[in-house]
Amino acid sequence: MLENKVMIILGATGGIGSEVAKKASKLGAKLVLVARTSTDLKELESKLEHAISIQADVTNPDDLKRVVERVLRTSVKLMS
Repeated sequence: MLENKVMIILGATGGIGSEVAKKASKLGAKLVLVARTSTDLKELESKLEHAISIQADVTNPDDLKRVVERVLRTSVKLMS
C-alpha cells in the first residue's frame, strides 16, 4: 500500500510521529523524517530502512524552505 511512496513525517521523534514512521517503514514507504532534535532523529533514522532525516523547526520559514529543497533534491535517491 505504501511501497515506494515518499512520506514526509513532521515531528518524527515524538510518540505519534515515531510510531507512524515505524509502521510506514514496515509497509515499504520511503521516509523523510523531520524533527527539531537531531540526536533523536539520527537514532530513529538508523532503525528504519529507506529513511533520511532533516533537523528543522518547521515553524521557522527558512527551515521549512530547507526541508522542501532537500526533499526535492533527494526524492529521486529515495526512490532507487
